Amino acid sequence: MSLLHSWGPSSNPFVEAITPELYNRLANVLWATFIVVYTLLYIWSLSLGDFVGFGWVRKLFHPTTWFFSFVASLLIGILVWRRVQNLQVRRRVQRTRFLALLGFFNGQLLASALWHCASSVILGYFYLQQKQSRVKSDWFLYPEGKYGAPELNENLVFIAGYCFFVALAYAGYRRYAERDQLAFPPIQRGLHWRIRARLPVSLSTAVSLGTIFLAVYNSLYLICGSSLYKIAAASVVRIGNFAATFGNKSAPTELIIHEGSWLRWIGLRSLLHSYMTGMLVLAIWEAVDHIFEVFFTAPIRQNIPRSTILTGLNLPTGQYAQYLAWLTLKGQLEFRGQSSQSIFTVRNDEPSPLKAVFASSMSIVDRLSESLEGEQKKMKERREQEDAKRVKPIAAASGVASSSVFSPQKRKQAILGAVSDKVKEFVFQPGSPARSPKVPPEPPRVLQDSWPQEQHREYPALLRPPRQHLHAQQTAGTTAQSQSIPVSLKSRRATGQEVLANLQQWVARWKWGKWLVAETLDRQTKDLFADFQVQVWAIQVLICIVVASPTEDRFGIVSDDLDTILECLLRCQLVLEARLADPPIKPFEDPWIRNQLDDNQLLFREPYALLQVMQNSLYRVVTAWYETLGQRKLHPRYARKFQRYLDFRE
Repeated sequence: MSLLHSWGPSSNPFVEAITPELYNRLANVLWATFIVVYTLLYIWSLSLGDFVGFGWVRKLFHPTTWFFSFVASLLIGILVWRRVQNLQVRRRVQRTRFLALLGFFNGQLLASALWHCASSVILGYFYLQQKQSRVKSDWFLYPEGKYGAPELNENLVFIAGYCFFVALAYAGYRRYAERDQLAFPPIQRGLHWRIRARLPVSLSTAVSLGTIFLAVYNSLYLICGSSLYKIAAASVVRIGNFAATFGNKSAPTELIIHEGSWLRWIGLRSLLHSYMTGMLVLAIWEAVDHIFEVFFTAPIRQNIPRSTILTGLNLPTGQYAQYLAWLTLKGQLEFRGQSSQSIFTVRNDEPSPLKAVFASSMSIVDRLSESLEGEQKKMKERREQEDAKRVKPIAAASGVASSSVFSPQKRKQAILGAVSDKVKEFVFQPGSPARSPKVPPEPPRVLQDSWPQEQHREYPALLRPPRQHLHAQQTAGTTAQSQSIPVSLKSRRATGQEVLANLQQWVARWKWGKWLVAETLDRQTKDLFADFQVQVWAIQVLICIVVASPTEDRFGIVSDDLDTILECLLRCQLVLEARLADPPIKPFEDPWIRNQLDDNQLLFREPYALLQVMQNSLYRVVTAWYETLGQRKLHPRYARKFQRYLDFRE
C-alpha cells in the first residue's frame, strides 16, 4: 500500500492499470542492481596475475564474490525500495536559504546516510580482503612474539574513515542536488539504448566525485587525523574490555598509541587503495541510480484504454501516476496512428475525450498564469511599500523642521505643557490622579504576568517559555479591555507557520541572518515552475490536438473552443514576458544574481524554456489554422499579440 500511495491513489483506474508494470520495473531494477554489483566486484578483485593462468575464471565463480555481491545488493536494494516509496517527480524548493536549510536535515537524509554507510563498509571490506597481499588487512599490528600490546593499523583507520566519509558526503550531495527527483528525458529511446548511454556517465561522475571526496578527506585527516586515530583507538579498547568480560581473551584491552606530530601523513599506497575503494562504491551507486531513472521515466508501453488514461490526468499535483498519464498521452498523440485518431472519436455512452483533455491542459496553464500574475502583483505592492518607507523619513524630517521652526505657537504650547507637568509633580502627592503622569503603554496582560517588559523587546515569541495557564479572572478595571481580546486567541497555541515566521524574524536580526531569510530569485522561479515538466507536456498535448484537428476533427469540437485555447496560451505568454522583462528581484539589487548573470544566462531557464515552447506552439497553430483565423474574435489585449504571429506567417 505504501508503494501505491507514492504512485497515486489506488482507487484511480489508471493507477490500477499501470501497477503490474511498475512492479515489473521495480523487479528489473533490483535484478540490474545485483548484476552491476557483481560485475564491478569481479572487476575490482582481478589483478594482473589472474590473466597469466585461469585465475580470472576461478574468481568468476568464487563464493566470496557471490556472497558479498548478494549482501551489498540487499543493502542497495533497500535504498531502491525507499526511493520507490518516496518517488519525487515535483521539485521541493524553498524560497529562502533558511527554509532550505531547515528542510535539508530530515529523516530521509538520515536513513539514506545510514544505508549508504552500511553498503560502503561491506564493499570496502571486500576490496581489502581481495588486496591482502598489498595491504596489511590486520587491524592490530603486534610486535614480534605478540607479547606486548598491539598497535592499531592506521592505514585501515584511514580507509575505514574514508568509506564512512564517502557515504555521508554522497548522501548529502544527492540531497543538495535533488538527485531523488526523476528527470524525464525530452526524447524517449529504448531501455537498452538509454542504459548503455547512461553507464559511461555514471563512471565519469564516480571518477570526479571520488577525486573530490578523497582530496577533501585527505585534507581533513591531515589536520584532524591525530584526534580521529585516538578516538578510534579508545573505541577499540572499550569494545575489547567489554568483550573481555564475556571471556574473549583475544580482544585487545590496551593499544600502543605513538605520540607524533599532529599532522598525520598517509602513504601513497593507502591513498591509492582508498581511491579505488571510493571509486568502487561510487560507481555502483551511480550506475544503480541511472538504471532506476531509465526504468521509471519510460512511458507505459502496454495498451491502456483512452478513458483510463484520461482519469490519470486529474490526479493530485505531484503524483507519479499523473506524470506517466501525460507522458503516455503525449506519446500516443505524437505517434499519429490509430491511437491519435481515437481521441477525436465521440461515443454516446462516454463524455467527449477532447473536452476532458482541454479542461486538464488549460487548467494547468491557467494556474501557472494566475500564480505568475499573483507574484507580479506582490512585487508591485512590495516596491510601493519600499518607496513609501524611503519617502516617510523625509516627510517626517520636514515635519519636525516645520513644527520647530515655522510653528512658534505649537512650540510654545509644548514648553508650557512640560512646565505644567513639573509643577504638578512637585505640588501633588505620588499616586494622585491630579498628577496625570504620562506613562508608556503596558504590554498585554497575558505576557506581563510572567515576562518582564525588557525581555519582551529582547526575545522573540518563539524563544519565550510557553504559558502554562491563564488568569481566570481580570480586575474590574480591565474587564472591558480583556473582553476585546478573543478567547480563542488567548488560549490557542502557536501554529507551525507562526513559529517559523517568528524564528525567521529572530534570525533576520543579524546581517548573515538577512542573507539566509532573503527570498532569492532562482528559488522563487523554481518554486513557481515546480511542475515544469507537466506544464510543458500539457501545452504540447493541447497543441498536438489543435494542429491535427483540421483534418481529423469531424464534429468541430476544437473549432468551437479555439478562441478560448488561444486566449489561454496568449495570457500565459504575456505573463511570462512580463516576468522576464521586470523580474521581482532586480540583478543590481542582489550581487549574487548579478554575478550569476555575468557567468551564465541560465538564471531564468524555466521561464525562457516555457516561453519558447509557447511560441513554437502558437506558430504551429497559425500554420494549421491560417485560412480560418481571420474570422476569430479575441480580446483586444490578446489580439494585438496574436497579430504578430499572423504577420510572421504572411
